[in-house]
Amino acid sequence: LKLKTAPDVANGILDQYELGPYNLIIMGQPSRWHGELMTFFRSGIVQTVTTMAPASVLVARDSLDKKGFFICTDGSSRSMQAVRRAAVLAEVTGEPITLFSVADSPAGKPAAEEAVANAKALLKAMKIQVAETRVAVGKPAEEIVESGSLYRVIVVTDEGRSRLERVLRGSTATEVVRKARTSVLDVR
Repeated sequence: LKLKTAPDVANGILDQYELGPYNLIIMGQPSRWHGELMTFFRSGIVQTVTTMAPASVLVARDSLDKKGFFICTDGSSRSMQAVRRAAVLAEVTGEPITLFSVADSPAGKPAAEEAVANAKALLKAMKIQVAETRVAVGKPAEEIVESGSLYRVIVVTDEGRSRLERVLRGSTATEVVRKARTSVLDVR
């Protein structure tokens, strides 16, 4: 536990990360969340830290009555690294793992199925058991939030976009963190 002075709370948290460095920042549920465009003018502490932190961020919500890690993948190498790291955490905590991928159209469903199959094979090689695999078609953030609401933790991968890119193109991970009704781990 450290006491720190800073111009504002979010910058104090981010400055402390630099002194660490840490691999995970845990924040409580935000009281408000602005759209990406509004973050250039003002944003809450959780939103600023989630947007700016170079480390993974866990936004903890009241989900202790739920069970399991809902790990999302798109098949990219960045996503597969997140699957590996989150699965180890799930294994250590004794939580069942559900792997999930979303196709934005029916034509993309085979790629989503392949992403889930590859993630399952990766975890099998690590001797980590997967309880369930699922694939959906639709808007990724909406499908993840809806399907993941039944689990203790939703795990998403940060796309590695800059703040400007997130404003122009959006960010699935940021949108999931904002809209979820359960805890979300944004892996970086």
